[in-house]
Amino acid sequence: MLDRNNQWRASAGMVPQRLHPALTRAAQDHANYMARTGSFSHHSNGGPLSRASRYGFQGLVRENIAMGQVTISEAFQSWRNSGGHWANICCDAPAAGFGYAIDSAGNGYWVGVYGYPTSLDDQREQA
Repeated sequence: MLDRNNQWRASAGMVPQRLHPALTRAAQDHANYMARTGSFSHHSNGGPLSRASRYGFQGLVRENIAMGQVTISEAFQSWRNSGGHWANICCDAPAAGFGYAIDSAGNGYWVGVYGYPTSLDDQREQA
């Protein structure tokens, strides 16, 4: 998913983001939660900042979620067609993490978390 994200960013003249392990764990956790519970929301399971913090990320985050798309291309196209989601993809956050899960009915849940690290440790991971 990072490759697709960075392709979209390049098309908008943005620099690539780097995969951040804590944001990836937070994104996958939320995708799993939504698939397990059917709760399609940014604010279930503690909210984006709480989830990122739970996995050790220190900083601010933005989040995209999508449900029902079958492929990465479909998920990113749905985000591209939404002003707020597109703004998150094109934000100046240097870090990102992604997750995907499928519920028992075969619905896909997609999560992208975009982070602005504030701790020195997180900034070093980006170097």
